[in-house]
Amino acid sequence: ADFDLELEALINNMIETMRSNNGMGLAAPQVGISKKLLVCEFCPEKESELSGFPLTVLINPKIKKFSKQEINMVEGCLSLPRMELLIKRPKTVTVVGKDRYGKEVRIEADNLYARVLQHEIDHLSSTLMVDHIQKSRLLFIGTGPFGIDALRLIINDPQYEIVAVVTGQAKARVRGRQVDCNGILRLAKENKLKVLQPKNINAPRVIEDLKKLRPDIGVMVDYGRI
Repeated sequence: ADFDLELEALINNMIETMRSNNGMGLAAPQVGISKKLLVCEFCPEKESELSGFPLTVLINPKIKKFSKQEINMVEGCLSLPRMELLIKRPKTVTVVGKDRYGKEVRIEADNLYARVLQHEIDHLSSTLMVDHIQKSRLLFIGTGPFGIDALRLIINDPQYEIVAVVTGQAKARVRGRQVDCNGILRLAKENKLKVLQPKNINAPRVIEDLKKLRPDIGVMVDYGRI
């Protein structure tokens, strides 16, 4: 409610913090300040396909209107470094609030600008981008060691629910004994994942069983079979 020099100093510090960290936006709660204040800005490089938007300062912002059309886009967050998530949000929004001088403003934003405004307004209501995760049902197919890191990454990614791991037989003869060297199988069992080991993944019955799992996406890495 007070548009004074203290607020002005906070705004300037937030802008500097956002820019120094190559961010597109920053909300006051992210820097430990309980105020409904956000700043955002994006100046794309010439070869960028994304449209930029000007430095925006919004105080007490509210989304008054949003489109029924939604689009998926990968988001990052200064509060969650090195994490990127695919999130669906309305394509356009109408946001009202006050500028740094207390003047009423109304912004009609679309695409990236709309997404950044929605992301930062989320912070003002204690919502993080991870709260928007809609898990995809994933079927992993792999046997060889090259797939182990891929499976481990997917296991640790909150965007995916692994419905099953399809793997083959990977054995080696050591001192005359058959030893199971299937790291994919061990990793799947360690994480209590459903495991399928069909002799022929193309068999009609196997295909029907895979369909019953209702996967949204399949990832095949180093399976070794056609």
